[in-house]
Amino acid sequence: MLRVQKKMCATCVYRPGSPICAADLEEAVRDRFGGFDKHRICHSSHDAVCGGFWRRHKDKFALGQIAQRLNVVQFVQDNIPTKISKSVKKAWEALRAQKDR
Repeated sequence: MLRVQKKMCATCVYRPGSPICAADLEEAVRDRFGGFDKHRICHSSHDAVCGGFWRRHKDKFALGQIAQRLNVVQFVQDNIPTKISKSVKKAWEALRAQKDR
């Protein structure tokens, strides 16, 4: 099974109103790494694919295509307060406050 976040977490860069521009992030990833050829784990999970990433890229990477064809995608609500999710939330809130000024 390919575990995928059912919903975008509160600090997902793909969420409307995110202080981080998803298009700019994706362009940087494309320029530096050649694009998204693999899935991205949600920073609020240990092993579930980011819900926002899934919605945007599920048909653009091999594992996403295969999992859909084999009907092995499992949507989960796996928001675990990980060390990285806490630091991302803090940075996200700071960016949001700066943007609102």
